[in-house]
Amino acid sequence: MKKSVLKSPAASRQPSQSRSRETVRAIVDACHKIMLEEGSEAVTTNHIAEVAGVNIASLYRWFPNKEAVISEIFEAQIEREIHEVVGLYEAFEARGGRDVFEALELVVEPLINRQIRFLSLHACFYRDQRPKLDVGRRKFGGREKTLIDEAAHWLAGLVRQRCPAMSVAAAELVAFHCVHSAAGICQAAVDRPELLHSADFRDELYFMLRSYLRARMSSA
Repeated sequence: MKKSVLKSPAASRQPSQSRSRETVRAIVDACHKIMLEEGSEAVTTNHIAEVAGVNIASLYRWFPNKEAVISEIFEAQIEREIHEVVGLYEAFEARGGRDVFEALELVVEPLINRQIRFLSLHACFYRDQRPKLDVGRRKFGGREKTLIDEAAHWLAGLVRQRCPAMSVAAAELVAFHCVHSAAGICQAAVDRPELLHSADFRDELYFMLRSYLRARMSSA
């Protein structure tokens, strides 16, 4: 099979008028529909324009290439991913959650499932643009920390609740190792996507992280 060659997703123009926004929305929705129903190989600017019901000139007015349209789809998905993660943490806190190992699962499961979802959208594009599409590096809600650093800070607070004798710095370091190790392993599995669907992969990842956490908390 011929390998797909992708261009850089150059920035798209931002519409200011209602009618223009509707056109852009139709283009993005059409691209998403093609990706879901026909597969990423079927995505071309001509096909996007056809499904969107616009002429090709209208598409190129707002998007320099198909990659720019795909990028819009990923950016929207990134927003949903961030909203989901923040919602999981807030729900955990709202019900008075304190179990550090349960919290660890709330960190790890979205990391695994995110890779699966992104690969299912457009595997070639995601692999090519992975650093730019790393949800963990994104800041959100006007906060200073990135999402992955917020996750580590949140986990560190629970580690200290479990082990009050552990210093703040030590708890932050333990949580940093856990969260960033999990993120790195899940990112590496993008090149071996069968692992992301494997129960053994999850079991080994949790065994490593839980063993480390138990060892560090017991020695505090």
